[in-house]
Amino acid sequence: MTMSSPTIHFSDSDGSVRLRSRISGSYSLASALASGEMVMKFPDKLELVLDTSLVHMTGTWDDGFQPSSLQKNPPDWITVIEGDSHQCHSVTLNFTDLSASVVNGPDGDTDSDFLAMFDLMISDFIVQHFQTSVGLKLSLAALSNSYDTAFKENQVLKPASFCFTVTKGNPSSNPPVPGALNMWIALQGGPNNGRHPSGQTKLSFAPQGLEMTPLPAGNEATIIFSSHTMANLFLKVSPV
Repeated sequence: MTMSSPTIHFSDSDGSVRLRSRISGSYSLASALASGEMVMKFPDKLELVLDTSLVHMTGTWDDGFQPSSLQKNPPDWITVIEGDSHQCHSVTLNFTDLSASVVNGPDGDTDSDFLAMFDLMISDFIVQHFQTSVGLKLSLAALSNSYDTAFKENQVLKPASFCFTVTKGNPSSNPPVPGALNMWIALQGGPNNGRHPSGQTKLSFAPQGLEMTPLPAGNEATIIFSSHTMANLFLKVSPV
């Protein structure tokens, strides 16, 4: 089976995500009319739907994320980043716990009865593949406090605590509002030197008290610095 690059939909603010991907491939059936097996192609214009969740995990980054602990933190959970440890903090797709289904794409026309049988035949194998081969290795975004010490003259932003949240999208609105993965990074030199108690919290992007998506219209990502960060780490004049 071959998958195209998936699209991802943030289903809710609790970290549930849905991935959709066009698939193609073949499967084998035992044949009573011919020796061996019959190789059958997948019907055209099918999509694979994977439902899973996002979790925060710690680990290392070496040509990809490698978890070093099985501790999985949900959205809205603050984690303290210890000293100059070189741990990687990753927002990871949790493919140890997922469901899979095969559906018609928007332009698909496979018979519903055959599609139900086909889904039943292969979905368990797909789940097993993702659980054993992918597991907790697929990182959407990651953070580390490692930096190149050769650039000592530059202002280095050092994370002290971290949290991620999810903003649910509204694709049916006009214009559509995309969902967003939000990474909140408290910095050394910020308020309380970036320190926050580890544990559950509730964060949202709400300028002037109005909660909204942090993505400007027509953009897929944004970086927002607090006014305190800009004033304290970049604009404050140091005494000579």
